[in-house]
Amino acid sequence: MAAEYLKLNAAVLSHMGCVRKNNEDNFFVDGDFMPLGEVNDGVRMQVQLQRPEHLIAVTDGMGGLEAGERAAYLAVLSLKELDVEKDDHALIDAVDQYARTMSERIMVDGTQRNSAGHEGTTIAMVYLQGDMAHVSNVGDTRVYILRAGSFVQLSHDHSPLYRAFLNGQITREQMRLDPRSNIIDHFLGQPPEKSSRPDFVHHRSIRLCKGDCFLVCTDGVTDLLPHEQIQQIMCLSAPAMERAERLVSAALEMGGKDNTTAVIAEVDGDHLPLPDENMLKELEENRYMDDSTTST
Repeated sequence: MAAEYLKLNAAVLSHMGCVRKNNEDNFFVDGDFMPLGEVNDGVRMQVQLQRPEHLIAVTDGMGGLEAGERAAYLAVLSLKELDVEKDDHALIDAVDQYARTMSERIMVDGTQRNSAGHEGTTIAMVYLQGDMAHVSNVGDTRVYILRAGSFVQLSHDHSPLYRAFLNGQITREQMRLDPRSNIIDHFLGQPPEKSSRPDFVHHRSIRLCKGDCFLVCTDGVTDLLPHEQIQQIMCLSAPAMERAERLVSAALEMGGKDNTTAVIAEVDGDHLPLPDENMLKELEENRYMDDSTTST
């Protein structure tokens, strides 16, 4: 029904960075992504759509040269095949199946191209439908939400350092600055014995509110910028593209050692409620994801 359409205003920005010779990132916004062979040019794109559902994703390839580019590209290309018009449980099953299938497909592609074990990608995605947002990720590409001034990470890094952070053993800033911050134990491109594990994909679902704003970004942003700086930029009273540009520019000013991709997606709908105390509490159910409560 038209009353349940979701308005999406999204800004997409991807930059090779200052050090890498190629761009191993990619993105997906309702069918748009960077074609293989054009990723090094990056992208600066504004999207305004009104539909019953939206799918947003960012991938971060690994393996160097063509291996990472191909893995990140194959993952977003196959999102067009993802059947997401399902109820919550069926949707989670569909995303899990997508992750298992893509992990094996990328692994086989690496074998055929003599880069077996060195072709992989992370992925983080947000599926918006009705009054719900469903977040899924594999690896350390992240999804955040900004709601009424509260800025919360919804994804879950699949890394030893992130688990140490959740356990209160290190701060978010110590995690970011640790030289092992690039080590992850889940990614698309792993064999079935790993990708078939029930915890291979992290899922979280929340109810949507008017004015919700999502940030989906690679570690080219989160490894270079402190959590507080990302939050400050996201909280600016500025258009989505200006905030995306500020995030990427800040990462480049810090050395731009990695490819840097950010998607900022503002969501609205006539049927969505205004954020109230209960809706804010829902974000705080896993409040350990917010840096402000991490033990030092």
